[in-house]
Amino acid sequence: MVASPQPTQTADAAPLVERCQEGDPEAFAELFTRYWPDAVAIARHVVRDPLLAEDVAQEAFIKVYRRIDGFAFRAQFRSWLYRVVVNQAISTLRRRSHRERPDENPNLTASLHGRPPSPLEDQVAEDDERRQVREVVASLGKRHRQLVVWKYFQGLTDEQIAHQLGCPVGTVKSRLHRARRQLEQNLVHLVEGP
Repeated sequence: MVASPQPTQTADAAPLVERCQEGDPEAFAELFTRYWPDAVAIARHVVRDPLLAEDVAQEAFIKVYRRIDGFAFRAQFRSWLYRVVVNQAISTLRRRSHRERPDENPNLTASLHGRPPSPLEDQVAEDDERRQVREVVASLGKRHRQLVVWKYFQGLTDEQIAHQLGCPVGTVKSRLHRARRQLEQNLVHLVEGP
């Protein structure tokens, strides 16, 4: 299985954002360099396609560049960027699902069924247990899947997730509890069969 991405530990982005708002293109280039790997990793967890994930991250950075003047520092830049990436990924999947029928695109069909879309990913996923866990995570609804990705793949704290969602920490904890319970039920069902 491909190693889970970890959030980049970076210094505060506020000075760079301020420089961007003042028209400094080098500041945006530094933000891009600093946050690109995490943006791609987050997009990959949502769209489950490495090439599409890079397109999603690129589109998200274009949106951030165009809207950075409106960034009001009510949240961390990283949280704002990640939200833009997730929204862009979801929009991209919606557009693709309207344009393509799953039986016309084998990669999309595989992705919708929670299987890796490429032979390379199939080789990496030889370990049956890891494949099953990945399928179970993919079987979650998008709200629970996103929480699991943020918590267990991106390493965000409950507080960071609450901040991104704009809800109380208790709500995040209860949603994570339900997501873990659903994961457990789905894994048992997958292992034991119907």
